[in-house]
Amino acid sequence: YLAKGKYDENLLGRSVQYAIERHRLRMQNTQFASDLHHSEVRFSRLIEENADGIIVVDDDRVIKYANMAMAKLTGRPVSDLVGEVIDFPLELDTKTEIEIATDFVSTIAELHTVDTSWLGEPGYLVTVRDITDRVRAQDAMKRHADDLSLINSINDALNRGADLESVVATLKDGTRRALSGDNTSIYLLSADKAFLNQIGKPVPEDISTKIEALIGGKIPDIQIPILSDSCAETYLN
Repeated sequence: YLAKGKYDENLLGRSVQYAIERHRLRMQNTQFASDLHHSEVRFSRLIEENADGIIVVDDDRVIKYANMAMAKLTGRPVSDLVGEVIDFPLELDTKTEIEIATDFVSTIAELHTVDTSWLGEPGYLVTVRDITDRVRAQDAMKRHADDLSLINSINDALNRGADLESVVATLKDGTRRALSGDNTSIYLLSADKAFLNQIGKPVPEDISTKIEALIGGKIPDIQIPILSDSCAETYLN
């Protein structure tokens, strides 16, 4: 402003310049605020519409934010997730796997955690990706490879002219490793297709020895009859 009767040409020029500069700064601030608002809207939309689950947790591992994809993964509404304390590890800049169990399904998820801030406070942004299908496909490929390896081992034993006991031992060992079990029982179909006869002992040698010492005799061989019109008979035929 200019005081009435107390201004000259230089003062008037400077006042006009100051007014123009103030107006320019005001317009810049208005534009900055508008750009910031639109950026926040785009960021919020990006998180909300992301196919991956996303949560923000504070230093006390309390969930401060969760998107709809995370609600879908856990089978719980967002309102229930916010305020919960997470029980899975937070490892920065690395990928870890967890299992999320709901009432109806178990999901294998991959976590990726980075530093962030939320409402001015430090925290962590956690991306939770459903990798169930990928893990199942990898497991199926491994089982298929194990099956092929077992078949090749049996073929090699047969080509070498190995006896039945050696072939059965190869089959049992390969099946046990493929199924990650302690022992494997092998049954052979009888010539008349009436029974399945167990080959070898149903438990490891050291355990079967203890059992036989307790019962005072040999563990009897197991023979399973193939019932007429049963699923087993249909399958074997």
